[in-house]
Amino acid sequence: MEITFTPQENAFRQEVRKFARQEVTDELLHKTGGLTETHDETFYRTLAEAGYIGLQWPKEYGGQGRSHMEFVIFLEEMAYALAPLGRYGGSVIFVGESIHAYGTDWQRQHFLPGIARGEITGSLCMTEPDAGSDAAALSTRAEERDGDFYLSGQKVFISGAETSSYGMVIARTAPQTAKKSEGISIFLVDLKSPGIKILPLQTIAGWKVNHLFFDQVKVAANMLVGKKNEGWKHLVKETLNFERSGVARMGVAARLCDDLFAHIRVAQQAGEEISQSLLHQLAELKTDIESWRLMSYRIAWLQSRGEMAGPQASMVKLSSSEGLLRLADLGMDIIGHLGRVQSGTRSLAGRLEWMYRAVQFHITAGGTAEIQRNVIARLALGLPRSL
Repeated sequence: MEITFTPQENAFRQEVRKFARQEVTDELLHKTGGLTETHDETFYRTLAEAGYIGLQWPKEYGGQGRSHMEFVIFLEEMAYALAPLGRYGGSVIFVGESIHAYGTDWQRQHFLPGIARGEITGSLCMTEPDAGSDAAALSTRAEERDGDFYLSGQKVFISGAETSSYGMVIARTAPQTAKKSEGISIFLVDLKSPGIKILPLQTIAGWKVNHLFFDQVKVAANMLVGKKNEGWKHLVKETLNFERSGVARMGVAARLCDDLFAHIRVAQQAGEEISQSLLHQLAELKTDIESWRLMSYRIAWLQSRGEMAGPQASMVKLSSSEGLLRLADLGMDIIGHLGRVQSGTRSLAGRLEWMYRAVQFHITAGGTAEIQRNVIARLALGLPRSL
């Protein structure tokens, strides 16, 4: 496959870059700390007014009918600009894309335009205290009674639940069998419903995740997304791969890498010596970032054709998240002691220090490094689970 961009895609990239220059201001970055995982209501409304929320959906659902590649271009450019897209990921990539892929016609018509207007936000509610990497071992139950479902259990590390209107909750609707992935279903749950309690958890990177408790929460039957008891198949084939392309991580990494090269040029002009070893390591990471970029585009191409990108998605998720840690560590060595004492994104040193903390979350979120290696071993190398 040759990766080239159409004139329309190139023009769209320039459009997004212009938008980022105008809207991702120093004032906004100061307000958000440059944390791409944060949510800013004013900026989110600006995104909606520009038509960038759900831009890949058909126009009848509030989108622009853009291609999947244009969607990826948008995410890449926003990440490079350090735009706050905390609720964009949960609302569009997880909840919205899932509804579009396997929701009912009513769900598409009811939810997607609201998400596109910025009126409905969402979070993926999957991880549990005893079901993290082994997500299929979840114990949250949804019992069907009198035509409705009643949800009980708990979730943890749920990003953005405190500002989301809906949670896409993964729950067990049948007793657990020998195959844990059977009997799982997906529900859209109004997070203001009676019986829900949300407790914030602060990450070391500065943004919140949450602990959610469900106590006999009533969920209407029309909030079941996809087929009952087949939710795991939907998750594996569609939902999790929407996020794992790694393009957002690649955008942030590219920005850090470019800023480091700019810092080195200024430092060398001022007579400061940077060791050849550090320069060589940064050059290698620059090469790695380009490989993540190409893999991300290939995944977008596969997804645009309706094909599953299981091993490829795990490859880029694994390499980009671990690569970000190497980049942050190397960057602090290049910057020197300032990379260990400064925080916030108003300086390169502060952004490196923040990334060193933030990447610990990214390595685990979306599936740990061990899980990604298992997926690659099984799907790309054909190795059995026992090895």
